[in-house]
Amino acid sequence: MSAKNDNEIDQLLDGAERVGRCLFAPEGALRRACRRRVLSGQLDSPHPGLFVRQGYWDALNANQRVLHVIRGLANLHPAWVFCFASAAAVHGLETSYLLANEVHVIAQHASSAARRGEAVKSGYRVIYHALSVRDEDIERVDGVSVTAFDRTVFDCVRILSFPLGLAIADSALRRGGCSRDEVLENALNLWPGCVGAARFATVMRWANPLSENGGESYARAIMLENGVAEPELQYEYVDRIDPAYVYRVDCRWEMKGALDVGGELDGIEKTSSPEMLRGKSAQEALRKERERESRLALDVRLARFTFAEARAVKPLIQLLDAFGVPRGIPCPELTLLRDASAVGPRYSMYAELR
Repeated sequence: MSAKNDNEIDQLLDGAERVGRCLFAPEGALRRACRRRVLSGQLDSPHPGLFVRQGYWDALNANQRVLHVIRGLANLHPAWVFCFASAAAVHGLETSYLLANEVHVIAQHASSAARRGEAVKSGYRVIYHALSVRDEDIERVDGVSVTAFDRTVFDCVRILSFPLGLAIADSALRRGGCSRDEVLENALNLWPGCVGAARFATVMRWANPLSENGGESYARAIMLENGVAEPELQYEYVDRIDPAYVYRVDCRWEMKGALDVGGELDGIEKTSSPEMLRGKSAQEALRKERERESRLALDVRLARFTFAEARAVKPLIQLLDAFGVPRGIPCPELTLLRDASAVGPRYSMYAELR
């Protein structure tokens, strides 16, 4: 490979990284050169024709990776309109990494040749949907054509499982600036006959903008599905030692005649992410977290759990039971949602919907 080709590829990769997408290399010498770099371990190719530096790719999380693929595909196929979880990711909504291995496109905006080839070859499975949307339900976000914000929320929530759908519903209320009732009324007025409209309404009734991230939303949904009393979110306690400090827990249950119980989703980000550390060392962050817990212990017993425990369901419910968190019979409408998710259309079968 010539030095000229090397420089050209590096410049193109630099440009793609600056805008957060994979590099699209058209057929010809450039793509062949990129493929050679893939074989040598310098590049990765998550989709035919898309390339990214291996080290850069390894540093991305699952949601960042699928966004890079979506933007690369938008560059490769400018006419494509992305929908469902792909549109949600572009809009910045909370989408679980569990949904980050597929790309969703409206079928009528993709050529039949593209559909035949890429459904088989793609590392990221491309799913094409016979989804009927109005022109006003399509917009461009950062150069990517997607279903509009409200339509995206409606489409995702009406078919995803309750935990995955609630994460998107919570983040929609957080991001959209509209009340739960406004979102419901708008969606049901615009798309009343769509499959899953009743499901959308049920999930939205449980949505809460106070949930700070998708993991918290997912865990809360698991609690509700299993009859755990609905907690208060982002509850604040004043430090009894130094009232200038206020400590907040993810969720809280008031216990009669005993200390409160606080639920907290654990993540390594608290002591490893630069954004969470805010200039502190990991050791200092750990010390501050221990101080926080010792002060909170005067008012609340903390039940800490991981996302893996929430996904497994039983470990989370057993933990909350051990702490004495009230639990009864699950709300019938949530039981229906869970049962429908078990036997109804899978997320990857969206193509059946209209």
